[in-house]
Amino acid sequence: MAVAGATSSGGGEKADAAAWLAVIAGILGALMATLDISIVNSALPTIQGEIGASGTEGTWISTAYLIAEIIIIPLSGWLERVLGLRTLLLGVSV
Repeated sequence: MAVAGATSSGGGEKADAAAWLAVIAGILGALMATLDISIVNSALPTIQGEIGASGTEGTWISTAYLIAEIIIIPLSGWLERVLGLRTLLLGVSV
């Protein structure tokens, strides 16, 4: 049974601009990762033809790309904390 006068756990707090910016950045990052995977998969026949890979070897190309992306995403966050954003971006651009 519900107790009369019980309060909800929502609290009614609203998100500020920084929280919305973080959400938008997360959505944009997920969209870019999905787009990258789609580009590699659609270019896979061309890649296979250029390097003379079979169908099985082509799936390994796609799998290797996905594994590299999965490793680099969290690694870049850690490197940013260790090196700082400016140093990381300068090192990546070289």
